[in-house]
Amino acid sequence: MRSGRIPVALVLAGSIPLHGQASSSAERPVSLDSVSATPIVSMGLPPRIHPYVGGFATYGNPGSSRQLGGAAVVGAYRDIGNAVIGLRALGAEAYLGGSEQLTGGLRFVAVSPALFIQAGANLDARSGSTSLIVSLSPPTKRGGLVGRGTQLRIDWLPSGPDAIHLGVTAPLGDGWGRRKPIQRTAVVLPSRAHDTGTDGTSVNGALRDAAAAARWTKSLKRDAAE
Repeated sequence: MRSGRIPVALVLAGSIPLHGQASSSAERPVSLDSVSATPIVSMGLPPRIHPYVGGFATYGNPGSSRQLGGAAVVGAYRDIGNAVIGLRALGAEAYLGGSEQLTGGLRFVAVSPALFIQAGANLDARSGSTSLIVSLSPPTKRGGLVGRGTQLRIDWLPSGPDAIHLGVTAPLGDGWGRRKPIQRTAVVLPSRAHDTGTDGTSVNGALRDAAAAARWTKSLKRDAAE
């Protein structure tokens, strides 16, 4: 009895459209000729340590004589708790830059990757002062701001001479995060059910459609936090 129900379920599955994100290029049925079969590879768990580099344009406080400048950073943060959720982490980074005078220093921050925010202490090596820094990295574009997992980042230093930093950060060594995302994100399966017959042709057709659907389902599965 159970073996007799499997072909019927596969035939019904072939008539149900699968949708990812809306895409105008996915209005034709799946064809085995256009879908290549590849082994399914597990993404595994995300790494706990996330190194990155970044470049910024800086702008001074309204009461400061400094105007436009630039800065570069290199840093990393480490997840605390569940790395899949990414609710909290601790990070450190070194920076070098300025407008009128070159300066550098260290930053120690508490990070919430899931909320795209971090805050902590900015230690200026030139003046020896410590100030607050708050950073926001809002998601902007699928695959990264300029590709390869890059992110927009806005830094605010309320008591520093360079109050606003606007720039881009890029991950280092994160193979999944730097991978180019799939552009075609939707597929429509044939809506017409196969004619039933006694020669097994309809069953073979249903099996081919089910295999194609499985391959598309696998290819559309991406990390939720990309």
